[in-house]
Amino acid sequence: MSAIVFSSPAQAESLDSFDAVVHFPESQADKKLSYFDVQLAPEQKENLTVTLVNKSEQALTLKASFNRAVTNSAGVIEYSGINEDTSTSAPYDIEKLVTLSDQEIQLEPKQTKDITLTVTMPKDKFSGVLAGGVYFEEVSDEKVEGNVKNVFSREIALLIRSDGTEAKPNVVFDTAKADQVNYRNVIEVGIENTAAVYIKNVTIDYSVLLNGKEVLNGKKEKLSIAPNTRMPFRIPFSGEEFGDGEYTVNVTVSNDQGTWSGSPAFTISKGEANDFNKNDVTVQKAGFDLPWSTIALVAVLLVLAGIVILMINRNKKLKKQLAKKRKKRKKRPAPAAKNN
Repeated sequence: MSAIVFSSPAQAESLDSFDAVVHFPESQADKKLSYFDVQLAPEQKENLTVTLVNKSEQALTLKASFNRAVTNSAGVIEYSGINEDTSTSAPYDIEKLVTLSDQEIQLEPKQTKDITLTVTMPKDKFSGVLAGGVYFEEVSDEKVEGNVKNVFSREIALLIRSDGTEAKPNVVFDTAKADQVNYRNVIEVGIENTAAVYIKNVTIDYSVLLNGKEVLNGKKEKLSIAPNTRMPFRIPFSGEEFGDGEYTVNVTVSNDQGTWSGSPAFTISKGEANDFNKNDVTVQKAGFDLPWSTIALVAVLLVLAGIVILMINRNKKLKKQLAKKRKKRKKRPAPAAKNN
């Protein structure tokens, strides 16, 4: 969220093709930040300005959108609007409180243009922080090579406060389920921060039990969870097969603000497990998963079999040669008798 700290009121972070310069209002909590963090009164309106600068020698088209903050499966907070969030725990929907002056911006070479974010506060005060961000993306007609396309973008966070009171974090675990991502088996656990506060420097410890027996465990560190968001935390199986039965996932989320634990469970049938395993590209299929000891034993047996066959063939040749010699001896005439 905070990438570079500047000392001037107007700040910029450089991209290859365009800059986005933030202009702070009087309501800005800290003018050394690189994003908006404002505290406003009920029903107050505030216009926030961002200046877009075309750095290139070519005309640019940018798309702009304002989106709520979400926490992706890797524990990274983003504002692009690419991933959806199903949490409804926020005191207000920030996307309904903020409007953009432009959703598509045309910039000539070296041209600048101001974009306005209008914030309209709700009637009642609230504790904690509402989190969202404006996302700028360059529209490009560049041809896609394979599955890769270069897209230049910039996101600027916007935090809105009301009464200035900090909320206390609270984590709940809703469900767990078997899933597959990029043709790889995973278990997805829903971890939701129901409070209007960021939870930073998070450690997640987990262990997976199948029918009461542990089959997997691990730890993820240095994660973040945005306010009022559900994180679809994914536990990779890394080539292991799903078994059928009841799974229990013991999860503990912790940081310096607290510790929260849960044990969501789910069941996989034999047919479901087979389908997952069949489609997982990292699972070695039956018939090809031979240990090296077995391969070595087969190789030795093949060599021994070859030696035995060679000896049998050699013995047959020797017997034939002996038989021929005997026949030749039988065919020789007997020596004539001598007369005295």
